[in-house]
Amino acid sequence: MRHEHLLIDAPVAALNGVPADEERRDGLVFTRAFRASPEHMMRHWLEPGLRQRWLPLPAPARMLPIAQAFPTSLRATVTDGTHSAYLELLLQDDGPVTVLRLTIVPVAPLTRDMLINTGHGDRWEAALYALADLLAP
Repeated sequence: MRHEHLLIDAPVAALNGVPADEERRDGLVFTRAFRASPEHMMRHWLEPGLRQRWLPLPAPARMLPIAQAFPTSLRATVTDGTHSAYLELLLQDDGPVTVLRLTIVPVAPLTRDMLINTGHGDRWEAALYALADLLAP
């Protein structure tokens, strides 16, 4: 199966309950749609063995879940012991696809510009493509 059928890289106006004009200017926001169930996608975020396959973190870094509502949302922090960022993952079941909205908010002294300048946006983009590969039937 071709990957274009698994990852639909199309703009999405807003998730249910999220105003379209709401935008996090202090973080990175990714919105994607995958051909997978929310339950299947959430397992790849919550189970460390599955997560390591698409989101390999450097040795000192780790992801710590803070709160979750299976299978629709997850809040976590990613830290290397010195710097931290909060992750907010929202999943919405939209028929044959699941819409994912990932927000990464840096914790001071990090800023959004620092995340962009150090390649975090590109690394998360690559990670989401790797996740799409793993979700392939």
